[in-house]
Formats: sequence, C-alpha cells, structure tokens
Amino acid sequence: ITGKSRHLDNLYLQSVMTLTFLKRLTLELLPNMNRDCLKGFFSNAQSLSVLEELILFCVDGLQFNDECVGLIAKNCNKLRVFLLFNCPFVTDPGFSQLGKLLLLERLTVIRCVNLTKTGLVEVMGCE
Repeated sequence: ITGKSRHLDNLYLQSVMTLTFLKRLTLELLPNMNRDCLKGFFSNAQSLSVLEELILFCVDGLQFNDECVGLIAKNCNKLRVFLLFNCPFVTDPGFSQLGKLLLLERLTVIRCVNLTKTGLVEVMGCE
C-alpha cells in the first residue's frame, strides 16, 4: 500500500495511523476532517517514524495549520520528500519548522498563499 486514497474521513485517517511501516503516503485532507484527528495523526510518532515521502492535498476549508506542520517536523525525521498543496493556514513561522528535517531532499509547495519567499529561504537555506 502506498497510502494513496481519496475522500478520507476521520475514521479512515485513524486507521491509517495503525500502519507502522509506511514509507510513502499521499493524503487528500478534506474539510470535514476534525482538526483534533489531524493533530492526533501527525502526533503519532510510531506510524510516521519511517515515512520518507509525504504528499498532502488540502481541500478548501481544512484547518491544516502551523501546528500540524510542526508535528510533521517533529515526528517525520526520515522525511526526504514533502509536497504541500493548497494549505492557506500554513504560515512562515510554522513552515520554518521544516528546517528540522535534516534528510529533506525535495520540498514542493503549491498554492500555499500565506507562505513568503522569506519563509522558504529560511527552510531551504538558500535564495
């Protein structure tokens, strides 16, 4: 399983947390997902500890925010590839936490309207 699924709800997200050896995960995060469930998912160090690739598609209205990014930076220490798409509640302070991901090789950010060049430069260490 690559984890690629559509139309996840809170129950499905909770079941994904039980998969402890995922290396690649693609999630479409829907507006009806509970923010506490998202925080619980990204706080689950056991299921995220070997994750190397994470692709997140945020559907309009989802409260995926700086706190969630911080949890990813804290618990996904093997992450090499991270794509973040359409996450308007992620800002520079939250995004800067990705600098903790020492193995990160590829970072793609699309339509995250509250991120600035300054925030990107801080994470990547280049201009």
